[in-house]
Amino acid sequence: MLKTRITYQTGNPAEYIQALTTSALDKLVTTEVREETKEVSVSFSEKLSYAQYALIHRFLGILAEKINGRIFDKGSMLGYLQDGTPAYIVTNWDEWSRFLHEKKLHSSQGEYVHVYANSELLESGILLEYEMSKEGEAFAITSCTLLTSEGETTLHGEALVLEAEQRF
Repeated sequence: MLKTRITYQTGNPAEYIQALTTSALDKLVTTEVREETKEVSVSFSEKLSYAQYALIHRFLGILAEKINGRIFDKGSMLGYLQDGTPAYIVTNWDEWSRFLHEKKLHSSQGEYVHVYANSELLESGILLEYEMSKEGEAFAITSCTLLTSEGETTLHGEALVLEAEQRF
């Protein structure tokens, strides 16, 4: 079980937890408010999908902002960056997320993919090239070139989503 805690000075964390918790999030996290120490403890499994960790990451950030809290996430290491630096649910999240996405994209080159923008399918084909947001910015695919039945097609967008199709 991974654990993160948020210390706070003022506010009612239980109120914000209730307001922020969705049915999906409720299945992923266990929260405990300790009013005497002004601390919120958040626990979650170490065996979740990236999308589930991303949901928890957003929850922690919003909750900490609402209660003017400080996050201590050393009990929730998710992996390592390429240089061996540990990555946690909040600390180094952006770098870790980018690292994972870059590796996934690299392995998708030459594969048949579907490209989406705002959940709308734009095109499908073999991924030839892609461009990402700049280092230090939130990760996003900004363009990609596919080999389609009509030839090469380049798509541009602010946050394209590539989904590999499993073909055997």
